[in-house]
Amino acid sequence: MIEQFLVSHVWLIESLVELRIYAAQSGLPELAKHLDGAIQLAHLEITLGEGVEAPIATSGPDVASSED
Repeated sequence: MIEQFLVSHVWLIESLVELRIYAAQSGLPELAKHLDGAIQLAHLEITLGEGVEAPIATSGPDVASSED
C-alpha cells in the first residue's frame, strides 16, 4: 500500500521540480522560489497525510546552480 501511495504522488513532485527548473532557467527567479516552497509543502503534506516519507524527485539540475 505504501509503495502505491509513493508512486501516485511522484508525478506531482517531479512536475513541480520541472516547473521550478524552467522558471529558474527562464529568468523567473521569484516564481522559482515560490515553486521551491510548493515542493517543500507538497513533501510535508504527503508525509503528514500518509505517515510515510514523501517521494523525492532526483532528476534535473538544482535551481540554485542554474541561476546566474
